[in-house]
Amino acid sequence: MSSVTTGGCLRAGPTPTAIAVGGLALAASTAALAGCSTAAPPPPSPPAVTVTVSSAPTIPATLTTSAPASVVSGRHYDVGTIVGFFTDGDSTVLTLDRWTVDGVSDARLARDGIPITPDPGRRFRDQNKTQTYPVPVAPDIVIVINTCLPSSDPVQPDGMNSRPVNLHDFLAMPNREQVISILTYSGGEAVRLETDPRC
Repeated sequence: MSSVTTGGCLRAGPTPTAIAVGGLALAASTAALAGCSTAAPPPPSPPAVTVTVSSAPTIPATLTTSAPASVVSGRHYDVGTIVGFFTDGDSTVLTLDRWTVDGVSDARLARDGIPITPDPGRRFRDQNKTQTYPVPVAPDIVIVINTCLPSSDPVQPDGMNSRPVNLHDFLAMPNREQVISILTYSGGEAVRLETDPRC
């Protein structure tokens, strides 16, 4: 047997077969195909997939503005009149009209305060009648109403009478807006308030 390669296929060569027909011998060739198949075309390539990567949106940072510093920040003492008040939650906030003291700088007043003594003259000055300041009040604030006791003896100085009151009674005073108050601060709040004993 011979083999013939055709179109990439391997087939068997013709094999003579003797067939007797009517006394004549005919040679017939049979071709046996063995293992020959047409190669299938390669599968199509998958379509190209375009992947678009987008960056995550930029979220602007939240700006946190700091709350304005309290009017009592950096001060230990203050002087002025209490011209109003309001509540902030459970706290009371006084409205202070700040005054100055003759012969005492504001920096020294804020640091050292002033002595509370009978006031025979007008040592306080309202330099700014339009500007007021909020003053938070401590829950346990001490309030003292000082009044002058004029001396009957010219040689002896005037005296002073002091009595404690609560915050409600102080705010209810009919002449509160005309009374000079000396305030003491601690922790950003007014912890003590005394009135000037003007004679």
